[in-house]
Amino acid sequence: MSTIEKLFERIPDLPAMPKVMQDLVRTMGDDSADISDLADSVKHDPTLSARVLRMANSAYYGASRKIGAIEDAVTRIGLNALRTLVIASGMTTTFKAVPGVKLQPFWRHALLSAALARSIARRARIDVEFSYTAALMHRIGELLLHLASPAEAQALAAELIDASPAERCEAERDRLGADHCAAGAELARLWQFPAAIQNALGAYAYPLSKQASPFAAIVAIASVCAQSVMEGMTGEDIATAVPGEWLEKIVLDRQTLSDILEDAPTMLAEAQAFI
Repeated sequence: MSTIEKLFERIPDLPAMPKVMQDLVRTMGDDSADISDLADSVKHDPTLSARVLRMANSAYYGASRKIGAIEDAVTRIGLNALRTLVIASGMTTTFKAVPGVKLQPFWRHALLSAALARSIARRARIDVEFSYTAALMHRIGELLLHLASPAEAQALAAELIDASPAERCEAERDRLGADHCAAGAELARLWQFPAAIQNALGAYAYPLSKQASPFAAIVAIASVCAQSVMEGMTGEDIATAVPGEWLEKIVLDRQTLSDILEDAPTMLAEAQAFI
């Protein structure tokens, strides 16, 4: 049995992915999916339905008239926006309680990372939807470590507050037998997310490694930027601190990243409102 299999064996109740999320994940990369069937799935989830309607009626979509039917709302926002909304909603509600983890700041960072990844990917001409989803999920393995070994993971997390993702992974492998990157990638595999997302989760801590895709680099950049935004740093200072090699991997310059970060306060407020 591999170390990852042993880790998952220690999780008493592995959270199950909501059905509507399963339906949407199966359509990732398939823009020909039947949106009416997906709308029907959304209607069975009151919380998700409310979020879809709120998005469809927001100023972003330039709504000239308010709509109240899920089918109309889904048509207005489109398949890609629906998928990212459903996955974000599913992720933030699936893990209801995790020993030793304050979930509000955890998801605030995840949602801000995802929003930044979406903007970065758009400017770098890399798949926006995959980038958003990978960034949203990039620390999901930490939750799994806390579920598998609550006391040990909590003690280790306290020691690693200022550690980089790579340093965290090394310490996790040494003390817990597996790291959060590998755990997150395995959960993505079990939940049948595309291979590109599995790769990003497994490699984001090492964005310059040979196995790391551009998605992994986007996640690495978005994650460190999100943390810096939450710590109150300015966009210009954050962009200056991001390793140049990471930016080169996705062909993005510092000025463009700094421009993206000008919208970070709004993204952070939206992340907070979503939780």
